[in-house]
This record gives sequence, C-alpha cells and structure tokens, in this order.
Amino acid sequence: MTVSIEISESMHRKLAELAGPLFSIPEVIERLMAAEKTTKRATSAIDESVSNASSHASPSMAKRSVENRAPRERGTTILLDGARINAVSVSELYKKFLAQMVASGKIKKLDQHIPFATSSHRYLIARKPVHPNGNDFFVKVEFGGYFMEAHKSYATAIQHLEKFSGLGGVGFEYVR
Repeated sequence: MTVSIEISESMHRKLAELAGPLFSIPEVIERLMAAEKTTKRATSAIDESVSNASSHASPSMAKRSVENRAPRERGTTILLDGARINAVSVSELYKKFLAQMVASGKIKKLDQHIPFATSSHRYLIARKPVHPNGNDFFVKVEFGGYFMEAHKSYATAIQHLEKFSGLGGVGFEYVR
C-alpha cells in the first residue's frame, strides 16, 4: 500500500538535494529514519551505561571523568535532586541550575550561603554580580535575583555546583 503526503516545495528541494543522482526521495526518507533510530539506540545505550557506571561510581570517579573532558568540549548533563539538566555551555548550565533551584524553592536552603566564594577573589553565586575584590562578574548569568559567574571550565563549574548544592543538602550528580 502506498500513502501520499504533502510537503512544502522547500522540503522537497532539500530531500531531492540529499537524494542526488543515486537515490530516490523515499530512499532518503528511509535512510533518515534509520539513522534516527540508530542514534536513539546509541544514545539510550550510552545513557544506560553512564547511569550504571555512575550508580556504582564514587564521587572521585565522577570528578576524574569531568577533569578528562576536552577543554572546549560542549555539553554536559547533571541530575539536581533527580531532575535532569542538559546544557551546551556553562552559562546555560548555570541558568538552568538557578531556574530549577528557584522553581523548586530549594534556593531558600542555600540563601544563608550566598554569596558563595570559590576563592578570595571570586564568587560562584551572589545577589549582585560583583566579586569580593570589587570586579564585576565577567560572564554573568542571572535568574530570580541571583547572579552566577560562568567564566570557567566545565570541570570547575561542576565542582563548584556540587560543593554549593551540598551545603543545602540538595542532591547533585554529574552524568556526563
């Protein structure tokens, strides 16, 4: 049985471009669907192996895996009290972290620790985007009246979030 579908002219051109002289448009669609299925299976397998590994891993194993990241590798995933947060940059990670903490009300558990200093010169989170030495946050992320300094590597960002979250008993787990 054959079914007809309507697609826009621009979509038809894109599919024809992908098909080239060797394939028909239905073959391209089948290949795209197969690739998507393979990608989902691979992603699922990776997530499962990471989950299994992290459930048996000590915090030092998670720390080592963060430190082994390529310096400019994009993307990370954390679990914040079981809520999965995926981000493609430290700025996005911090924005989503703040949004989750504010929405859940868990930020109140940590208010007494804000501003949270990561050194004598820098804050991770504060009510104003100014470090203890008086310098403005270089890459500031703001949500709900809180500011975070996102000018750091993923490894450092993860370590600081884990330490800060722990102060309020908020569950934190680095996934990848």
